[in-house]
Amino acid sequence: KAEAVAAGRPGAVVIGSDQVAVRGSEALGKPGRFARCVEQLVQSSGREVEFLVDTGAAGTAIPQALARELGLKVQGRVQSRTANGVAMGDVVVGDLALQGGVSASRLRMVALPGLSSPLLGMDVLGRLRLQQDDGTLRIDLTPGAQ
Repeated sequence: KAEAVAAGRPGAVVIGSDQVAVRGSEALGKPGRFARCVEQLVQSSGREVEFLVDTGAAGTAIPQALARELGLKVQGRVQSRTANGVAMGDVVVGDLALQGGVSASRLRMVALPGLSSPLLGMDVLGRLRLQQDDGTLRIDLTPGAQ
């Protein structure tokens, strides 16, 4: 789904994931029905809502072609389970810098053939705090995570 959305929005950062929204101390699950969706939105209006994001990937992966283009040295091979099945990939280490100042030094990543764009895993997303308030989505580092 994220790739389809990203294809129509060149230059945008699109994160495909499962998410759980938290309003105060209440976890908001998937609404399931349209009426419940409207109810959650109305109840959340004007209130701070935090999003816990899970891409389903424990580790960050990048396209194998990008790893080669960047000259990342292969440190080993690994078998990865992906949405499309099992794939063999190269273990590489590199520095990651996202727009907005979020970065990770010497991040272990898997370079996968056939991957069309980088996939942030929970090794990166787990360091972030996503918060939507007053129509603005903020992404901050979790305190103590560098």
